[in-house]
Amino acid sequence: MYHVTHRVGVRINSKMVLANAWHHRTDSISSVVVLIGIAGAQLGMPILDPIAAIFVAVMIAKIGYDLGYHSARELVDTALEPETVEQIKSRILENEEVLELHMLRTRRMGHTSLVDVHILVHPKLSVSEGHHISEAIEASLIKFFDDINDVTVHIDPENDECEARCRNLPLRSELIVALKHAWSQYSELNEIDDITLHYLDGQITVEANIPLTALDSLQDAEKFQSNFRKASVAVASVGEADLRFH
Repeated sequence: MYHVTHRVGVRINSKMVLANAWHHRTDSISSVVVLIGIAGAQLGMPILDPIAAIFVAVMIAKIGYDLGYHSARELVDTALEPETVEQIKSRILENEEVLELHMLRTRRMGHTSLVDVHILVHPKLSVSEGHHISEAIEASLIKFFDDINDVTVHIDPENDECEARCRNLPLRSELIVALKHAWSQYSELNEIDDITLHYLDGQITVEANIPLTALDSLQDAEKFQSNFRKASVAVASVGEADLRFH
């Protein structure tokens, strides 16, 4: 019964089932030891009885300590084994879009494992591409590791482990109001219809599009871009600005 239960416990990675397997084993071993102790006492060797009792007590204490130790490690979110963590790192870095990773955290929850990781990608990827990369990594880890069933991937345009330099920069809604106010001094910039913001290196890069129909002639393009750049960088937190025509 021990071997059957143990195989099931290993297959589903359940500490509870493994503990029950050891329950079967301790029952059988302790019964044999007690039988030897009683037989010894009946044959004129009473010392075997307390020796058998001590042996059974030590065996139960050892098994109880091992099971309790591993269970306590789960309760305090102990990480997975170092070799497993290295395999997870290697699997993530196989994705060509991942430049590097940091803040990799793993833990067990019952018979399953959870992974949380920050990955660094090209800073100007679209939100949808970044999301697609995170889903690809999640699917890869769940497929490769039998006990991993939940993966949280944080997409980082720059390494935020050392310093979150963009944390105090204004949000989009606040910045757009300030930008439109700055652009209002140039009437030709009123036709801007698409704005992309990049929060990098402690400042904001503004990319905007404007219809070609706003130009009276192609010679005006340089003036538009110059006025756009001048008005944009005058806004606090804006470091670079680029106007495109479509």
